[in-house]
Amino acid sequence: MTRNQNDPDADDRRLEDATEESPLLQPAGALVQKPDSRPATALINQGSWRRMAGVFLLMAISYAVIGAIVSYKRLSLPAPKSVADAVGPHDFSAEWAWQHLEQIAQKPHPLNSRENLRIREYLVQTVKDLQKEAQLLNRTIELGDDNIHLTQTKNYLGNTTRLEYYESSNVLVRVVGTDGRAEGSLSGHREAVVVDAHFDSVLIGHGATDDGIGVSVCLEMIRNLINHPVKHNVIFNINNGEEVGLYGAAAFMKHPWAKDVKAFINLEGAGAGGRALLFRASNQALAKAYSKDGSSPHANVFGNDIFKLGLIKSGTDFSVYTDSNIPGVDIAFYSRRAFYHTLHDDIEHTSKGSVQHMGNTGLTTLRNIADSDYLIKPKHIVSSEASIYYDIAGFFMLTYSFSTYLTLNYNLLIIAPIFVAWAIISSAKHGLTLGVVLRSYLSLIISFIAAIISSVIFAKFLDRVNPMLVYGEHWLGFMFFVFQCCTTIICVQWAWVHLELWLRGDSFGPLEIALERIRVDSEQVANVGMVLFWWTLLLGATLIGRSQQIGLFYFITWFTVTSIISAYFSVYPRRRVMALFSLCALNCVMPLIPTIHRSANFRKMGQVSFFLSVVLLISCCIVFPYSAKEAPNKLVWRQIHDLDKDTSYVTVKTVNNLETIMDMVPAAAKKRKCSPDPVSNGALNQCVYFGATPKLVVESKKTGFEIIKSKVSAPEHHKELIGETQVESKYLLRKVHLKWTAVESRLCAVQFPSNSGLVSLKLAGFEDPDEGYRTPIVDAAIHLGMTAFKRDYDQEWDLEVAYEVENKDAPALEGILACLYDEWDNEQIPAFTDMKNHLPKWALLGGGKGPGLLTIQKRVLV
Repeated sequence: MTRNQNDPDADDRRLEDATEESPLLQPAGALVQKPDSRPATALINQGSWRRMAGVFLLMAISYAVIGAIVSYKRLSLPAPKSVADAVGPHDFSAEWAWQHLEQIAQKPHPLNSRENLRIREYLVQTVKDLQKEAQLLNRTIELGDDNIHLTQTKNYLGNTTRLEYYESSNVLVRVVGTDGRAEGSLSGHREAVVVDAHFDSVLIGHGATDDGIGVSVCLEMIRNLINHPVKHNVIFNINNGEEVGLYGAAAFMKHPWAKDVKAFINLEGAGAGGRALLFRASNQALAKAYSKDGSSPHANVFGNDIFKLGLIKSGTDFSVYTDSNIPGVDIAFYSRRAFYHTLHDDIEHTSKGSVQHMGNTGLTTLRNIADSDYLIKPKHIVSSEASIYYDIAGFFMLTYSFSTYLTLNYNLLIIAPIFVAWAIISSAKHGLTLGVVLRSYLSLIISFIAAIISSVIFAKFLDRVNPMLVYGEHWLGFMFFVFQCCTTIICVQWAWVHLELWLRGDSFGPLEIALERIRVDSEQVANVGMVLFWWTLLLGATLIGRSQQIGLFYFITWFTVTSIISAYFSVYPRRRVMALFSLCALNCVMPLIPTIHRSANFRKMGQVSFFLSVVLLISCCIVFPYSAKEAPNKLVWRQIHDLDKDTSYVTVKTVNNLETIMDMVPAAAKKRKCSPDPVSNGALNQCVYFGATPKLVVESKKTGFEIIKSKVSAPEHHKELIGETQVESKYLLRKVHLKWTAVESRLCAVQFPSNSGLVSLKLAGFEDPDEGYRTPIVDAAIHLGMTAFKRDYDQEWDLEVAYEVENKDAPALEGILACLYDEWDNEQIPAFTDMKNHLPKWALLGGGKGPGLLTIQKRVLV
């Protein structure tokens, strides 16, 4: 039909002609219907509403199906196996491991606690029982001696340095493989893979998921290897002191067995059960060892790369091994992150299914490594190339090298422009020109930037109004950002369509009628423009990935592939349903733009999206982010008792709602001082109040520690090192021996002012020729002091302090001596018990970082 510009009824007749050609109508000879007398605008509005409803319905169904499948796989856990069922080499018994977890997670057992000693004794006895079982099967299990004394320095916030002494108390086990070499033997390979887990908990948690499950998995692995041996040696470093500074792994690196280690598996917990995730992997060979023959894989390279970029500052034992150039994998729990390092890290908040999942994946990885030649290959042959790995909804796992990732990207960077050129040539008769595609591409870039800007603005707004929204109501926050991005994108795309109409001279009248007049398939144009959009992101991802050796943008590669598939099908109208399905099912955020164009009703879709955004925004502002069941408000609690002033004050920190909580605690309700926390640069709020005196001080009538004697030697001349030359110092050197004993503590510290003239500190018993018996202070201006961890209680501390003075009559150096205490379950810290008993249900005490739930300190002169 020829279009007549002067005929006012042309649009109505044209729609009638289009209706006659529709394949959905009855064939010729059927009952003839009367023509619809409604105006064209009404017909188009009705059609656009139907199209929009169909689009939304198809999108909702697609996302619901995909979400249901992914959620089912993510939430489902394998059934725990009994010892009788675990008969094969790859069979893991969660029931057997659970028995040990019940013993490990009875009470909190931080490093500085009596319970920690009990757990170590239990583990040693369990290994000895397994040794007896191994002897009956003619297997060799060795229990290593761990008398390592570790000396190191650490940098803390504020550019300060603290000298640290640590007496190791790891439980070391070596299971000798069929081709392995036992202690004292001259045959076999010494090379080994180490499995690492820590048995100490944080100050407050029971240590079930962090890291009791990892420890119990290690014990079951040992039992498995006894019954089904592997080729090479396997070492288990069930270490102590991870939570207070990764000391257990650091101490192991000084053990004689460490030189045999060629790979490691670290088992960790950063949540409360769920599925264990392959969080990090050093190279492709180890990632494949995880995925090979594995059931229900759960992996993503994202964690590996954000650590590599330095976006996460905290670490696990993984970093200790990799710093020593040992490659490995990090397998950790992450679900229910709100319970991490809290009282809810206990048996009740995890499951046997979680133990089974970590056991399945960990045991499979271990056996694949220990039965391969990876451990005995020369170091220059073993590839250290980074890898890309991720699971597909938990069904299977993809693992490929970083070079393969770049090669795939390079090919797509070439194919995508060629495809766009082909699409333009093939659809030129339908109005698809280079100019239209480039304008569509520009509109997508603008949409992307506008969505980012709007997201940043609303993120800043919600951070002020409800900063913990994503902590407790993350799905609500996610849905808001989805719809606000949709609203922004629809507005930009609506403006682009109007621009196209204006350029064609059809900017007057209803948008729907104008679209019909020009016969522009905006969905097709948007699809082709989308290919160029993803091509741009792919180029950026490739350049960043190549420079930083990271593959966390792997999803952009697959979005580029699916956008090409979607655009290909959109060139042929008969395949539009398949194109729409691929758009909805495979593309998630920006790829919805072609779907939006298909509805052909930007105004109504924008109104719906805007309305939902407003409703969700209001909900995000007023919803209470905390809940007792899933997202409690975590509080960091510390108490310091000053013996000189006879005062005991408590510091409590959290993000918000702190004043409300403090009103419920009798000791803090009337008198307290609250302010932004200076250590976190205001990210946390803190309240300080006077708490009850610790029973340790009241009942024993001791000072928490007792200073035996401070022996001062006469100042003498000494030499100092300037550059590489020793010269006579103009100052005298005074040495002081400070001796004391602690009551119920294995952890003490000495702190000095920055201008003290400190030269060296040395603790008796740490004569380590490799690390230096006397550890010099490299820069005394930033040095604070010394922290020491003893292996046993009731030990005497003997510290030699050397500092410079101007003359023999110079006053003594003033410092602070402090001992730390972590046992609260015996009600030795009444202020802690008082706080715990008066918290609202939606708040929970957490451990925070480092030792010292209670610190008892005193001023000393040395």
